[in-house]
Amino acid sequence: QQQRLQSTWRNPVDPGEVPFLDQNGGVDQKLSWILLPFTHCSRSCGGGTKRASVICGSRQMRVFPPSYCSNSVRKPQDIVEPCNELRCPARWVTGPWKCSPSCRRNGTGVRTRKVVCRQVLETGVDDVVSQKFCLDRSPSAVSACRPAPCRPHWVRESWSKCNAPCGPGTKTRAVHCAEGSDRVNASLCAHLRRPNVVKNCSRRDCVRWHGGEWSDCNSRCASGYRFRDLVCMEVPRKGRSPRVRNDARCDDLPRLRTMERCGSDHVNCPIQYKWHSGPWSKCSSKCGSRGVRIREVHCSTDRRTNSTLGVVKYTTVDPVYCNSTLQHGPEPQSTEPCNRNVNCRGRWVKGRWSDCSVTCGYGKMKRPVTCQRTNLTTGLEEVTGDSDCD
Repeated sequence: QQQRLQSTWRNPVDPGEVPFLDQNGGVDQKLSWILLPFTHCSRSCGGGTKRASVICGSRQMRVFPPSYCSNSVRKPQDIVEPCNELRCPARWVTGPWKCSPSCRRNGTGVRTRKVVCRQVLETGVDDVVSQKFCLDRSPSAVSACRPAPCRPHWVRESWSKCNAPCGPGTKTRAVHCAEGSDRVNASLCAHLRRPNVVKNCSRRDCVRWHGGEWSDCNSRCASGYRFRDLVCMEVPRKGRSPRVRNDARCDDLPRLRTMERCGSDHVNCPIQYKWHSGPWSKCSSKCGSRGVRIREVHCSTDRRTNSTLGVVKYTTVDPVYCNSTLQHGPEPQSTEPCNRNVNCRGRWVKGRWSDCSVTCGYGKMKRPVTCQRTNLTTGLEEVTGDSDCD
């Protein structure tokens, strides 16, 4: 390797050199990028490549990691060039032998095989070419059969898919008697054990929808509905308990009913009056002592009619109907305070400008600026420290 470096040092890729210090701090040697000679061609024919690598080395013929030359100029790229861009010599390629029918019966026939001339081109592609390019003598494409005839044997085809979508099932396959690559009468293989054509198989466990207990009827009078939940359950095998599966496993199966009618259409429900409250609005203030929120409150009936799913239809009536009975309590509040325990940040309050300090020329005007915030106890604005407004 030292001789190799020595022969290439005289032509470095770049003249820049980097001092390399020894253990005592003195300059031991100088490093630079060195171009090595080209390697042998990667292929003897048909188009190959050769490479000239760049390494980090010293005048003392020592090789260093590339990072030792990183302070010098940027490392040049290795040089890669094409080589041996000529066609390879053509060659004969033979295929497998195939027996003729007479060869299979008594061994007196012939057997044949395919013989072609192939050549690796300049592009590296191995292609079939004219036989005139193969200079060697062509191998024989026809030959006398061997003394022993081809023996009959069973040929097994691929197994079918399991015939059961889930749980236990069976697979099947076809078998036939053959001599060489030809199919013959099954009687010629009668002395051989016939392969199985059926075998057991098992796919994932079967599942089904399972209905839970029905709920109570949602109407004590008139017609209503009752409901139940469905779960996807594994069909239990012998000696195993059923297990709940993901509902996606049962998506392709017919679903059971989850709702059915109940009650009677001939029973009228008595009218009942109730207070109904809507949702609260957002608070009118985020802080201070004046925040309120509101909601709608009204008196209505809840007579159930024979509508789809037995839905309760509410009708708003005069509040006097709900005030006449204390069965459902007093009228709910429609307003309430909110966010009243949250201190507001201070805000700058600007006063009026004063008169100008001079009647002509350039003068000054002043105005008061104070930091104020709402007092949670009194609800009044009061002057506070400037830090509350910063």
